[in-house]
Amino acid sequence: MIPKKDSERQAWAEQVARDGVWLLEQLDHGGLYPELVNIPAVDILRRVWLQNVSQIEGQVSVREPKDQPPSAQRITSPDDLDARYSTKRDLSWTGDKVHLTETCDEDLPHLIIDVETRSSTEPDHVVTAIVHDHLAQAGYLPNQHFVDQGYMSVEQLVSAHEQHQIQLMGSVPDDNSWQSRQAAYDSRHFTIDWDQACAFCPQGKRSQSWSLAQTRSQHPVVKIKFRHADCSVCPVMALCTENQEKGELSPSCRLNPILKRSKGPVNASKPLIFETSVRPAPVLRGQFPKSLGLSMRGDRATGDCLKPISNI
Repeated sequence: MIPKKDSERQAWAEQVARDGVWLLEQLDHGGLYPELVNIPAVDILRRVWLQNVSQIEGQVSVREPKDQPPSAQRITSPDDLDARYSTKRDLSWTGDKVHLTETCDEDLPHLIIDVETRSSTEPDHVVTAIVHDHLAQAGYLPNQHFVDQGYMSVEQLVSAHEQHQIQLMGSVPDDNSWQSRQAAYDSRHFTIDWDQACAFCPQGKRSQSWSLAQTRSQHPVVKIKFRHADCSVCPVMALCTENQEKGELSPSCRLNPILKRSKGPVNASKPLIFETSVRPAPVLRGQFPKSLGLSMRGDRATGDCLKPISNI
């Protein structure tokens, strides 16, 4: 049994680590059982020990968590090499993540029409395009697709419309800028005129320049700057920019082709494409075998449930 005291448990773990290293050395270099060297179980043992045990100048020790591979690469179960340890809000588990898509028309039965089993460490938004491709192959593409916030991004919203003519419905990811965190002027407070390639600040001043660029992650953005003469005398300049010496504001706004094609000025706090005033749709909550939770809604809705593997 595993000891309960921390000191005894650490000593036990280090002894197990030394025993595993000795066993692998006997298999690899002892030459007594060459037929065992390449069997799958030994290969898994070797990989697990490499990830969790270090050997420096003959000294064997258990790796600290910071020295182990990231969760997306670390083997957590010898019975399921694809299972990964993951945390989502207040839930932690070892296993996979299952994404379910359901029909939610008011006058028809609710049917699950797509199931995607993916790595538990994979971000939800990666699955959105995969679900759409599979629905297209099966002939089940909806007009509207309701998704949780984790499946939504500007890129996914545009891709769903342009590739499959799907209206993706849901909350966009939260703004993480310092302006948003400190209740200052974030991008929602600015009015964007795509036709004229300009923006108006909350004080009514028009931007000076408009340029296309890319973020470090290669996402297209629009960089907008305002006149120094306007910003330097503004009584609320501190709500816009921390660069008060130069007095210029350079917010970055992600390009959105759908929003760009809309006519006339658009206030960024109420972008038309986000459909914030959509009529509420039915909600289904239920438990599935080995699942920890499920929440889906809409004409077609995608949510995720967690599928832990059996304890070993």
